[in-house]
Amino acid sequence: MAEESSITNAVEHSSPGQRVWVSARGDPAQIVFAVRDEGPGIAPEDEARLFKAFGQASTKKTADKRSTGLGLAIARHVVEAHGGRIWVESVVGQGATFLIAIPS
Repeated sequence: MAEESSITNAVEHSSPGQRVWVSARGDPAQIVFAVRDEGPGIAPEDEARLFKAFGQASTKKTADKRSTGLGLAIARHVVEAHGGRIWVESVVGQGATFLIAIPS
């Protein structure tokens, strides 16, 4: 479910022709899943809000879909309940990468 929320967000914030990548890597301590897009990126002031209930970034979705702002908050809760963490790395204008690390 957590990865699904990140993938959906990546697709909804990407324009036609832009790509979305999904990857996973692991070692004896953890597995890290990543979802990267070529969308508008996320401003640093928006990053802190993303994983809070009803928190949303100021960027608009490409399909003008409405959002409750709950998907990433729920994903954070699920990931942390499994002893993991979820975060975003982004540069405005260069897309965003959402990462989830869980113990292996």
